[in-house]
Amino acid sequence: MDPAHVGHHERILRNERDEWELLGGKLEPDEEPAACLAREIQEELLWDATVWEPFHTWVYRVFPDRHVFVVTFLATYDGDAVPTYSHEHNELVLVTPNEAVALDMPQGYRTAIRQAVERGQFR
Repeated sequence: MDPAHVGHHERILRNERDEWELLGGKLEPDEEPAACLAREIQEELLWDATVWEPFHTWVYRVFPDRHVFVVTFLATYDGDAVPTYSHEHNELVLVTPNEAVALDMPQGYRTAIRQAVERGQFR
């Protein structure tokens, strides 16, 4: 699960494969997708976010023998805490949608960001 945006800028994280990605993670047994994303945002940024509707899906080939089905949600954070990042990632950047799509990230994330912009999700 990953949110398309949280506020005016994207929170993009660098993973252990040196790729940039949106926030998200794997479902726990019996966990609803929106609840999973809220939990992952709390774990990765220490933020309590509101998760909205899903709007984009894609399949990411992480390795030749490993594929992940990604569901992109919209999410918002209305607090004022400075974002941090967990041990799961190597770096956090705050970027505009135009800056985000220029980063080294899988095409599915770029498409989700572009679709969020087209839907008017960025103020």
